[in-house]
Amino acid sequence: MEVTWIFTLIFSLVILLIFTEIIHRTLAALIGAVLTIWFGLQYRVFTYEEISHFIDLNTIIFIISVFIMISVLERSGIFHFISLKIVNIVGANPTRLLITLTLLTALFSFFIENIPTMLILGSLTIILMKNLNYDPTPYLIAEFIGVDIGGLALLISSVPNIIVGSAAHISFSEFTLISFPFVIISLLISIFLILIFLKEDIEKEEIKKLEKYDAWSAVKDKKVFYRSLILFIIVLITFFFHEKLGVGMEIISFIGGVILLLISGVNIEETFRHIDWTTIFFLSGFFIIIGGIEKAGLLEAIASQIVLIAKNDMLYISFLLLWVSGLASGVMDNIPVTITLIRVTNEISNIIKTNINPLWWSVIFGANLGGILTAIASPAGIIAMGILEKEGYPVSPLKFMKKSAPICIILLIVATLYIFIRFFI
Repeated sequence: MEVTWIFTLIFSLVILLIFTEIIHRTLAALIGAVLTIWFGLQYRVFTYEEISHFIDLNTIIFIISVFIMISVLERSGIFHFISLKIVNIVGANPTRLLITLTLLTALFSFFIENIPTMLILGSLTIILMKNLNYDPTPYLIAEFIGVDIGGLALLISSVPNIIVGSAAHISFSEFTLISFPFVIISLLISIFLILIFLKEDIEKEEIKKLEKYDAWSAVKDKKVFYRSLILFIIVLITFFFHEKLGVGMEIISFIGGVILLLISGVNIEETFRHIDWTTIFFLSGFFIIIGGIEKAGLLEAIASQIVLIAKNDMLYISFLLLWVSGLASGVMDNIPVTITLIRVTNEISNIIKTNINPLWWSVIFGANLGGILTAIASPAGIIAMGILEKEGYPVSPLKFMKKSAPICIILLIVATLYIFIRFFI
């Protein structure tokens, strides 16, 4: 019992530090990892050799490789080029711009992490709004919502997807077939809701003539542009057939990243500097913490309580995990929530001895959609607030929440219905 309480306190301390942002989340995770290792070895909860097995190296390699590819693709100008092309077609109508930028943000987040997506689309939005003299606030709020919905589209679209996909052995094609229809439904519903909640903010703008942009101005080298685009498409196609090829997606993304570095001619040191290493170290630290509390029996106890509350009913367990994942991800980073619930789900499977596929999807949907609840729980929301403040349009987290929280709750209800129809009917 003493050991369980020690690991409970370590976990609670790390969550508190992450939520209150007293120190950086990565440092909080690393401190927790050190404490986990120290007390785990002292109380012989695990051996020194077992520590290295706590970290999912396949997931870490996959994430680093995707970061490399995205970093190279950004420098080739592909994402900025597509943005300018689409905006040239749409024009300056505020409603059309709001819809287009939301869809464009979601589309970008299919392929790249929410941080670079928000930075790219946020920067583009500021340029457009300055040109039109529009208030950029409603557009960045809409993009913030689009980022988290788009992060559900593909296995590589968000870190929670990658983590759960790796743990549950979900293939790229299986993930897309299940998740993509839900993304389309969610985007349609969210755009309808965005137009309702942000209607007053955009209707006050006087429609103006939009200057045409030269999309090729974002591309420094057309040869590199075409090579990078073709290779990235090949990598995505290969993801769909990785099982038939007998190769893991982490290896495919690693090879793709190396080839992109080779053909693009980008500065390797600069590329590696732009990789989100803090997320990598955060994940590694948190993997160790979760591994420790799993060995201490804490996750088994949590799983037993969930099964007890849900009375061993897979439907209720699935719904419970969805809402726990969603609401928890709305007040803190969804990565620790995802890692924790993955281990809890594994423990549940040991108890009820049945197919737990719906539970994995409950965690995936909840972790991604929960980020819409508050701006402070999502990197995209924090970036959006930072951009607006820098440009002289400060907006409080409360204002974000008034617009986004109702949409988040509605989408979680839709996810509940989708899981019920998809897996239980």
